[in-house]
Amino acid sequence: MPLKVKGTPIETKPVAGLGTNAIIGYFIGLAFAVSPTLRDKIPLDYQLQLPIVVGTIVGGIAAYYAKHTSRPDLGSGLVLPFSDEEIEQIKYLAAQQGRNGT
Repeated sequence: MPLKVKGTPIETKPVAGLGTNAIIGYFIGLAFAVSPTLRDKIPLDYQLQLPIVVGTIVGGIAAYYAKHTSRPDLGSGLVLPFSDEEIEQIKYLAAQQGRNGT
């Protein structure tokens, strides 16, 4: 059963990246909308691309530094394809090869 905490996202890294991307993009777009100086000095193509590019870069940095969400319900993620008996047999054979020099 997934771990759910009321009012918080399950995974903080994706939320931090996407949220930061959206917020930065909106603020840069708002800056172009309200500032005639920016609108006049930066070409229209760059005005349309800048919020996306800067938002993506800053969002990636935010996701990188965001705290990892621990998910104990998912287990360790380590799945061994062998049974305990097979692992012991592999260890025994490896030890035999080491003694024989092969």
